[in-house]
Amino acid sequence: MKRFRNAFSIAALCCLFYTGNPVHAQSPFLDKLEAEEIFETAHAGKSQELMVSFETGDIEDRLGKQRIALHNRAESARKFMKADAVEQSRSSEFRDDDNLLQTLHSQLNSVKSAALNSVSAGNSVITRDFEHLSLAVVRIPDETSLLQLIASPSVKRIYADRKTKPIANWPSSYSDISIIHSDIRNGLNGYKGAGTRVVVLDTGIYVKAVPGWIEDGSAACNPYVYTGSAGSSAATGYTFTESNFAIGGTNLSANCRIWSMYDMTNSAICASPVTPVFGMPDPPCHNSGWQHGTAIDDVIARVAPSTYITNLQVYDNLGAGTPAYAIAGLQWVIQNHLQTPRIVAVNYSGAVVGTDYTKSCPTSQFAGPISTLLNTYGILTVTGTGNDGVKLGVTDPACVPGVIAVGATTDSSVPAQSYPQYGGCSDPALGADQVPCFSNTNSTLTSMLAPGVDIGYSTELIAGDATSVAAGSGTSLSAPHVAGAIAILMGDNAYGKNLTATQIKTLLTTSGPLVADRNSTTNSKHRLDILAAMGTAGATTPHPVSIWLSSTSVAIPVGSSTAFSAFAKDQFGNQMDGSSLTWSISWNPSGIAANASSSFSGPIYNFVISGSAAGSTTMTVKASNTSGAGTSVDVPVTVSSQTGINPPNCKANPRACS
Repeated sequence: MKRFRNAFSIAALCCLFYTGNPVHAQSPFLDKLEAEEIFETAHAGKSQELMVSFETGDIEDRLGKQRIALHNRAESARKFMKADAVEQSRSSEFRDDDNLLQTLHSQLNSVKSAALNSVSAGNSVITRDFEHLSLAVVRIPDETSLLQLIASPSVKRIYADRKTKPIANWPSSYSDISIIHSDIRNGLNGYKGAGTRVVVLDTGIYVKAVPGWIEDGSAACNPYVYTGSAGSSAATGYTFTESNFAIGGTNLSANCRIWSMYDMTNSAICASPVTPVFGMPDPPCHNSGWQHGTAIDDVIARVAPSTYITNLQVYDNLGAGTPAYAIAGLQWVIQNHLQTPRIVAVNYSGAVVGTDYTKSCPTSQFAGPISTLLNTYGILTVTGTGNDGVKLGVTDPACVPGVIAVGATTDSSVPAQSYPQYGGCSDPALGADQVPCFSNTNSTLTSMLAPGVDIGYSTELIAGDATSVAAGSGTSLSAPHVAGAIAILMGDNAYGKNLTATQIKTLLTTSGPLVADRNSTTNSKHRLDILAAMGTAGATTPHPVSIWLSSTSVAIPVGSSTAFSAFAKDQFGNQMDGSSLTWSISWNPSGIAANASSSFSGPIYNFVISGSAAGSTTMTVKASNTSGAGTSVDVPVTVSSQTGINPPNCKANPRACS
């Protein structure tokens, strides 16, 4: 790269704004090399598009928490509603959530506009706005505009336009599913990730190659390829809309694992002519455009065959991308977190080209969105560590705080082989649980390991046969094993559903066998083992996941009492023996009502509550097993000021009843 040998003043400005100035306590640039690159382009009079992070205070966090609070209140209220009222409640919640999103957009836009207004004559414009994030892509036409933008107190950080790539290339068996114990959990105890969804940020996909047939033995996905943005496609003669790619839409069968598909790149469909493949229109660049994403979706669908997948295309049809595409995908997740099935994880098996970090990178452009997903919305982001063979560093965003960065291991014995696509490193013959030469690692930044060598995946993309299997290697393929595991742990019938995203991350990264990296003896990490993680979560023994009550609300006078019956069901749908569980009743606020007595009749727990003082309170009934794993249900209780009068004994005193 050209240096500033003959432009001392520009180099000095670059260094000033890299090391900090009175406006910015820290440099607005990622590093000195990037600052030089940006200043060199501006000094040459060339226009450039830069990602800008704005100083927005607590706007995102505050309004995000308001959205979560709105949802939690609505969910609690719906427990006591009839079906028609539930639908009305959901509609009302979506309207209120849209209002909060509009408020978020308005407040963020005010900050962004203030920063751009500081640039003379409106020379800098936003070319891609992330409406619900403190980020935007801004076109900077010249050096003067760059300096004015940097001087704005509303500008936090500026990033050069970088490229991203999927972190695997392609040059069998499904042994990876056995070694992580996904098949044991699915086969014995019915854990499949029901009620969950994983969002995949990757290339486009070949829909029929994703194994809906794993679920029920049939090829569930119809053979249509999604290649471009919503709207009419001249190349295929087909109109792509949301309804076409939603369950029950035109193209996808009800048991297909793909829930929906969207394009974040606005990319054009591959060049004509369109070549028919397998009896359908298929652009000629399908191998480079879709194979990576298809493999990622396939792994998730096999690990957790009841989870659904939304595929967001963040690379164009030739496999090239930018951070802006991926961040657009992360924003989509933030916008749509209320949708069902509930989103529990994002899989982004990609990396910024040319980045290897030895330390955490909290200033990455990915850091803000990933932190918001984790800390505000409880959604985990999973990525691979990279395939550069670096033993002290990982790629961006694997270095971002809060992300689950996954390195690769073998899942069975593999022959000696080299990896020309990964710099040409070579491995001797390896047994199971060995780290391959290409897998980036770092003692603190690598979160865990998962299978990533010769991973089999279904692909009609190559052979036109739904039962055919191709194989690939890379940490790209390690990450979706973990994303699928998150879906299993947080499934409707799993104990992990009651845990926070941070707790789920801890379970995954601290359980499973400890594998030493043979290439770097100081690095040992736990390899994914879903059985071990679920055992740590207390899910290997039956525990209550739902409670049935004879009444869902109570209104009684002071001094009166009413009786309840309750029973609990475990994660397998079985009614549990009530006498083997620990039952507790608590009140918020206390002093308005109290539980008077309790008893058991078979599996049924019976108890009586009485009104103590006028007011409203919430009764929480909780059931747990001997390990403390359990669930609870809330019941609204209203106690009126009218003193309860016990009915007369008509047999002993007939005149009292006359």
